[in-house]
Amino acid sequence: MWIERKRYNRFYDLHSWSGIVLGWFIYLVAFSGCFALFHHELSTWEDPPARLTIATEPVAIHDHFSAWVDELDSKGELGLLRLDYPNRHQPYFAGLAFVTPEGQTGQFERMRWSTNNGEPITVGSDALSTWLYDFHRDLMWPDRLGGRTVGLIIVAIAGMVLMLSIISGVLAHTKPIKDLFTLRLRRSVRLRWHDTHKTFGLWGLPFFAVIALTGAILGLMRILFGLAALVAYDGNVAELTQDLAPERGQQAAGIAAPMVSLDTLRVQPHPKFGSAPLRVQIIHWGDQNGIYQIFYPSSGQLKTDQRMLVSAYSGELLSDFNQASTGPTARVYAAVSGLHYGTYGGIALKALYFALGLILAVVIAMGLMMWTERRLHGGIGNRSERFYRVLSRLTIGITLGLPLAVIVSFHA
Repeated sequence: MWIERKRYNRFYDLHSWSGIVLGWFIYLVAFSGCFALFHHELSTWEDPPARLTIATEPVAIHDHFSAWVDELDSKGELGLLRLDYPNRHQPYFAGLAFVTPEGQTGQFERMRWSTNNGEPITVGSDALSTWLYDFHRDLMWPDRLGGRTVGLIIVAIAGMVLMLSIISGVLAHTKPIKDLFTLRLRRSVRLRWHDTHKTFGLWGLPFFAVIALTGAILGLMRILFGLAALVAYDGNVAELTQDLAPERGQQAAGIAAPMVSLDTLRVQPHPKFGSAPLRVQIIHWGDQNGIYQIFYPSSGQLKTDQRMLVSAYSGELLSDFNQASTGPTARVYAAVSGLHYGTYGGIALKALYFALGLILAVVIAMGLMMWTERRLHGGIGNRSERFYRVLSRLTIGITLGLPLAVIVSFHA
């Protein structure tokens, strides 16, 4: 019995300290992630010019897009080049390009065209949806402190700490089955916190573990990229890059050539799933070795999207880029990203993710309050009462302040 009690105390202390060390930060990441799921929906909601109706027969876009690309090409070197086809989130054609003028810093250029007449549409603000998505993903970490790579790693550390807290919490439970159904709402406030933390934590355990693990992997992907090259490709980063993004290995021919019409691509369904394309990313526009990377919906598969590579000059299929034809690294990454962001299902799956994400935020908040209250009133803390009262107020301020800030931001 003494050994069992000692083991329980060890896991309980590990669970408590792993949660309290980064508890506030994990709460911020979890809560912002609930809204980051609806990045596209929120983007349209906060942008009145984007609330349009898609034309029954959308106008041809290829010539409009070509003219825009020619205009950008005169400004500097073109990097990323993309055309998004109209959909329920973006009821218009959307162009995105990265342009680097000579001797200057590159920047993104955006353009939108009406599906009715091809006329340009005012590009409105998507500041709120972008902020929620970027904060959840990489904290919008400033460049002077290491940039977003550092932000991704910090978020990954939060995922690992959450995973450690989950594992230690499970091992600390002596009666998990009983705790699943124990919620004494008529007892004291602290007992209600205790039951809520345990019950919600156990019911949401599979989801919390998946989110923590996949979030950690996505955050560490830049580090894992090098490790994967070392383990699976004998250190050959170029070969791994070719596996993940085969279009990057294609060099420009330096021979000008007409491109296959983007309007032709828009009406060509995926040969296996029959879904319409979402967008096209272009490599080497106007070159004989130009490539179209066509993105399709995930079609219920555990990945972010379906992709096909075709020659932008001849229309010849270069790769269907499905799970059977790509290497293990690409398949794992696709599955991890799909699991974390819930892209393998529809709006109902996003709603479920949202609800479970809010439950995770509640579980974290209850755990933080329990930790401070036990030290404030339970006689087990070694700091002053004033210290724990300040800690308790900070916890209340953060856990209630963030939802209030989001509500105010939505209203604004």
